[in-house]
Amino acid sequence: MSQLTDMEELLNKVKNRELIPNLREAITCYYSSSFRACIILSFNSLVDDLIIKLRHTKDINNDAKRIYNDISKLIESQAPFENQLIEQLVKAKIFTELDSELYKVFQKFRHKSAHPSGFTPSAECARFIFSEIIISFLSKEALQSTSKIDRLLSNIAEEHFFVDKTSINKMGKAVYSEIKDIHPDALPQLVNRVYKKFIDTEHSSRFSYRSFLFALAAIDKLHINKVILDYIIIPNINKADHEEFFTGLVSSNSKIFDNIDEHLSDKVINQIKLRLKNTPKNIANFAIANPYNSLLQIFNKCTGNLNSKSLDLMDEFFKKPARLCVLIRNIDKNENQKGRVAYLKCFEMLLAELLSDRNKSVDSLLHSFLNDDLRSLENIAVFRRFEIFLAIVKNNSNSTIANQMINDRFEQLSYLRDGVREFYMEGDFNKKSLIHGLADNERHIVDTILGNSNESE
Repeated sequence: MSQLTDMEELLNKVKNRELIPNLREAITCYYSSSFRACIILSFNSLVDDLIIKLRHTKDINNDAKRIYNDISKLIESQAPFENQLIEQLVKAKIFTELDSELYKVFQKFRHKSAHPSGFTPSAECARFIFSEIIISFLSKEALQSTSKIDRLLSNIAEEHFFVDKTSINKMGKAVYSEIKDIHPDALPQLVNRVYKKFIDTEHSSRFSYRSFLFALAAIDKLHINKVILDYIIIPNINKADHEEFFTGLVSSNSKIFDNIDEHLSDKVINQIKLRLKNTPKNIANFAIANPYNSLLQIFNKCTGNLNSKSLDLMDEFFKKPARLCVLIRNIDKNENQKGRVAYLKCFEMLLAELLSDRNKSVDSLLHSFLNDDLRSLENIAVFRRFEIFLAIVKNNSNSTIANQMINDRFEQLSYLRDGVREFYMEGDFNKKSLIHGLADNERHIVDTILGNSNESE
């Protein structure tokens, strides 16, 4: 009974449910020791499955259409067709050589079982053929097809393949629409061929193939992510001149890198470091190949080794304070975000830097705040703004800009000053702890600027 149960469970893998009655009959024959009948019924189900899948494929594959029409004529005339079917499927690369060899093995046992041959199949033989036919063929959704991929490769290079090239999410939707009819087993072929076009093409269409891979990553489907990881990232992570490409993949979907091991994480980080050295100064904050954007995506969405190791690159934002503003504005965007650790570390480093004696660094930070059109400091929690305000007041480095801001009573950062003033006046916080360590003159500055001189502590 356990053997029958196992064979019954295999039926759950069969994609074409029309074949189930035939396969159940094969199981019945097996259980009644009619092993010849089990083999014959199993093989007949395989042939039926091929014809049905060929019929479904013919509308998207010219080779499949031609083969289906030829075989249909042979079937109608009751002429032998099986060998011609397999030969044409292999010739059109709809069937692999391995598929063909497996088919011939099963066909041989069917012939020996159906005709006088002195062959006496065992239970193990019948069970093997029944099981392998399901696993190798009937469990597959469709026949392999290359014509769709051929057409897609040609279309990618066209100028208007992407209608909207400004949004990676919209590009991802466009690519998904193009590939949704491609069998999952054909995805490695697609990815490999697009990558080869990207590498081998020298003219402007090279960037079209690169954009396609970025958009494919942005779809964020588990089976697609795995194909990109296995067939693009792992085999090519050591290649030179790939830092821009890998940075773009990270920005497109950092979740692809979830759970990669420490060794691979180090290599990805190294590619980002190389990109940091060669990033154009005027690259847009959220450009796909902007390494600062790729780090933001890792902070926000990635888990595991890569997320941990990316924290070591936080210093890079302080070398480019204009990029830091983009990071700061997201500190309190979502308290449950994956990047919480990174954002809190960023804030701690920011306060430490503002309190440091590195004059040029402090001036550079404050200059970025003053020229930040996005007013990033306005997006963080008011108590953090108050801490930044106090850090500027407490600065002992003789920072030129800090002194100017204090003398101007923070007029150039009035949105920061006005935001913390209400917080300071409310008294709903432990003011002693927040302004602990201020010298008398510093407390006077705080009270003067925030307009609360009567409550100096």
